[in-house]
Amino acid sequence: MSEKARVLIVDDEEVVRETLMNFMDVLGYQSVAVATGEEAVVEMRKNAYDLVLTDLFLPGMDGIDVVREIKAINANTVVVVMTAHGSIQAAIDSIREGAYDFISKPFDIETIRLRMSNALEYRNLYDQSQEYKKRATIDGLTGLWNYSHFQELLYREIERSRRYKYPVSLVMIDLDNFKRYNDIFGHVSGNVVLIQVGEIFKSFIRKADTVSRYGGEEFVIILPHTERQRAYKLCDRLRKTIEKEAFEGEESMPGGRITISSGVATFPDDAATAEELVDHADKALYEAKRSGRNVVCSYGE
Repeated sequence: MSEKARVLIVDDEEVVRETLMNFMDVLGYQSVAVATGEEAVVEMRKNAYDLVLTDLFLPGMDGIDVVREIKAINANTVVVVMTAHGSIQAAIDSIREGAYDFISKPFDIETIRLRMSNALEYRNLYDQSQEYKKRATIDGLTGLWNYSHFQELLYREIERSRRYKYPVSLVMIDLDNFKRYNDIFGHVSGNVVLIQVGEIFKSFIRKADTVSRYGGEEFVIILPHTERQRAYKLCDRLRKTIEKEAFEGEESMPGGRITISSGVATFPDDAATAEELVDHADKALYEAKRSGRNVVCSYGE
C-alpha cells in the first residue's frame, strides 16, 4: 500500500497495547490503541482503519462482538484477532463472523509482521477485485449500469416477476436528433449532455428501479411492480423534465431543446420473455420516433 496502513489495536492490558503500538511503529504502520470493544466501535465510526487487531477476551463487549460490529460498520476493514493458547475454538468462531486470521499469545514481532502483511495484502487484493467488478458492470462515462449488467438485472427481475406474479415495465429511451448535436459541438460536448441526462435519470427513478446506458445515446429503465399505464405516466413526466432542463447549446437543436423519446413495454402483458420485452420496448421507441419525437409510446397502443 502506498500510504501507511492505519491499524486499530483493541486490548484491555496496557502493556500489550504499548507493545503492539511499538511493533506498529517498527513495521511502518500508523496505530491507535483502545482498551474496550465499546471504544473500538466508537473509534471505527469516527475514523477509517485498514486493519483491526483485537483481543478476543475483553471486558464488556467481547472480541467476537467487536468483529461483528466492525464488519457491520465497514465490511472492507480486515480484522485479526488475538487469543491465548487453549482458546482456538473462539478464534475459529471469530473467523466465522468475518475475522481474517488469528494470532496466539504470547506473540513476537515476526509473527505480527507476517500475519499483518498477509491480511493487508488480502485487503488490497479484495479492493482490486471490487474495482474490477465495478468496471465490468458500470458504464465508464455516465456511471450508470452498462449494457451487459442491464441484461443480468432484467433476467433476474423477470424471474422474480414470474415467481411472485407482479408486472415489470421496461422503458427504452433515446435522445432525439443527438447526431446533430455531436456534429455541431463535437463528442466531448455530447458526452457532457449524456452525463447530465444520466444524472437526471438517477435522481428521477425510485430506489427499486434501475437505469442503464444501453449504448450510444440510448438508455433503459427497469420498473418493477409497475403496470403499463403507470410506466407511461412516469415516462411522460421524465420527458417533460428533460425538455425543461437547460443544456449547453440546445438552442441549435430542433425546437431549441434537448428532448427524449421513450418506448414502454410490460411483462407479462406485452412479452413472454426478457428478450421479447426488450424487442417490444424497442418497437415502441421506434413508433415514438416515427410519431415526431419528444413523445412516449406504449407497445401495442
